[in-house]
Amino acid sequence: MLDLIFWVLLYVVFPLSCGGLIALPLWLRRKIMIGNVIGSVVIALIMVVLVMRAYGNFVGDQDACRQSNYESVVCNQDSMDVIYTMFGLVGVSWLDVFGLFALSGVVEDSQRRRNINPDMF
Repeated sequence: MLDLIFWVLLYVVFPLSCGGLIALPLWLRRKIMIGNVIGSVVIALIMVVLVMRAYGNFVGDQDACRQSNYESVVCNQDSMDVIYTMFGLVGVSWLDVFGLFALSGVVEDSQRRRNINPDMF
């Protein structure tokens, strides 16, 4: 169970929090779109690193399999699992980007309520 919590934190919470923390100063200066773009780029870069890490693990396992003359435990894994993992990571990154947009909407709404001009009434 702790292993699942760790992977959820790594793949969902970490990219979203990094993108949000980098975009937050721009959101507070009411540059919402620029903050969203920069935060999305940060999320994309983190997810590219995580995808390359998963691919590197797969290549390392295949190398260990070849070196052990196909008698290792890692030789039984299917190569389609890696493809499904990579597509899953891409899907999670899209969810992170949508979460970032929702977070920017919350920040923009709170900024709008804080900066109400009395002359508007």
